[in-house]
Amino acid sequence: WRESAAGVSPVAFFASRTMADLPTLSLRAIMFALVFWSCALTNVSLGTLSLLLVNVMLAASGFAYLVAIVIPPSLAVTVCGVMVCCLCGFFAGLVPTLREADGVMLLALDASYGRWALQCLASEDFGNIPNALYSDIGTQLMGMFAWDTADATYCGKPLRVLFATGVGLRLVGCVALVASHRDEQHKPSLFAGKKGGGAKAKLKPRGLPTAAMV
Repeated sequence: WRESAAGVSPVAFFASRTMADLPTLSLRAIMFALVFWSCALTNVSLGTLSLLLVNVMLAASGFAYLVAIVIPPSLAVTVCGVMVCCLCGFFAGLVPTLREADGVMLLALDASYGRWALQCLASEDFGNIPNALYSDIGTQLMGMFAWDTADATYCGKPLRVLFATGVGLRLVGCVALVASHRDEQHKPSLFAGKKGGGAKAKLKPRGLPTAAMV
């Protein structure tokens, strides 16, 4: 409400805020990629892993923006906790797999940034097994999870979906911010919730007794 009350456009403020957060998100993703890549000994290249984590951060922060705008502050932490646990853990495409899921569960998996991150990471790892004796095992694992490997690169589609999710959620959040009319909202009085605040309360005159009261 501060920016709106000062005459700043909510769209311009939201756009500048999201753009200013991108370097921080990218730096965190790259630092985590360096640690994970050096410890996990995965077949995924460092560049691919860094790009994947940047897009995961982009999608996850998009959900955070939307929740912060739409959900009341008292419920935001709970909603974010449930959303992160479900999207990143329960609905990651392992149990149930894409082959087993249908209906609502399949839609939940399509909306899960954890599922797309796992598909990219595991497919890239299974598809680049250096030992030819075990290369067929990687193909069988990808078939078991029904991951789409039609692209020239295993991470092509997941990266596009994660990027589109992050941008799309930011656009939805911007529309929700404009629709909430923050410029018409005012800061509550400092003593609004306190009894006997600074000014004395005006006494309302009592009405004359009516015939029924008598």
